Amino acid sequence: MADPILYVEPPARRNRRGGIRTVASFVPQERLAATSTVQYTSEGCGLPQDDWTLCYDLTPSADEKTFDGVDTNVSPIPNFVAYSGVECFLNSEDDFAARARNLLALGEDRIVERKLGAYLLSQATPGTAASVVAAVAAADQFLDTSYPGLGVIVMSRAGAVYAKSADVVSGDDQGALWTVNGTPVLASGEVSDDYVFATGAISVFEGPVTNITAPLWGTNVQAAIAERAFGLAFDCGIAEAFAVDYSLAGAGGGAVDPETLARIDALETDVAALETDKADVAHTHAAADITSGSLAIARIPTGTTATTVALGSHTHTAAAVGAAPASHTHTIAQVTSLQTGLDSKVDSVTAGTGATVDNTDPANPVVSVP
Repeated sequence: MADPILYVEPPARRNRRGGIRTVASFVPQERLAATSTVQYTSEGCGLPQDDWTLCYDLTPSADEKTFDGVDTNVSPIPNFVAYSGVECFLNSEDDFAARARNLLALGEDRIVERKLGAYLLSQATPGTAASVVAAVAAADQFLDTSYPGLGVIVMSRAGAVYAKSADVVSGDDQGALWTVNGTPVLASGEVSDDYVFATGAISVFEGPVTNITAPLWGTNVQAAIAERAFGLAFDCGIAEAFAVDYSLAGAGGGAVDPETLARIDALETDVAALETDKADVAHTHAAADITSGSLAIARIPTGTTATTVALGSHTHTAAAVGAAPASHTHTIAQVTSLQTGLDSKVDSVTAGTGATVDNTDPANPVVSVP
């Protein structure tokens, strides 16, 4: 007999935070599935010009005014469908169709984010940024100088963690993320880790959920499928990417801002200089600078430059000290001061057997033998 099993309610799934629903406008479109793309007419994408050419100006400018006009925007991303399906027994589609719809509702955002992330990665020409902090800063700056409305910064979930640790991105109680300038941030695992993107306002057009059943007669089962068509567009076609070097952030466990990077570079330069100073290179020290430790006796020189020798027990060969050939002679006169030195050493002479000594002049004793 098998062990008894108690069937309980499945664990409740909570909606994720920081996804596309926190930054994009979702617009229902009943007939979206019958189209291949979406388009709309905007109020213009340019910023105002600064030229003093009013009617009452006494010296009007010769330059023509520049006008952007209205723009017709066609989504560069073709419409697409997200679907979920579960396998069930025949004639049980009512129960399993609801399961399919629930599964679609929980995961369809990932499909939208994947399409957006793939397009941004394929189309944008990336700038460079030394860290995720610098990338977010550059993206925020780009949007403020290029887009007339409130743009969106798109980044990976990992990038959002680094940005949050550096206090350049924060969140609210509803799960939305913002930069310090108030720009909404989309954080998604479907976006490349290597870039931070900046776009115009994002709109997601969604059709109704459609349920489909597909019988598999040979196995007496059928598939309950829920699907929804989507169209995706971002205002004015604004899209820019900023390449991020995550190596420093990953190694240190947090993002590194440009000022800190500059300080690290300066510190590395100083350390390299110190290592050079302490290396075995030519330098001098006064004897008084040696205040501790013991020196090997061979390291203590004495004498002048021409006659410097080391103290202690050591030997030299005759050739090493420039000795003359072994066989040679010298007279006393050739040895300077030898006679004088010998004479000064004679204090007295002691008489032997049968001899007498007159030591009146110690330097010239007189010896007499009878």
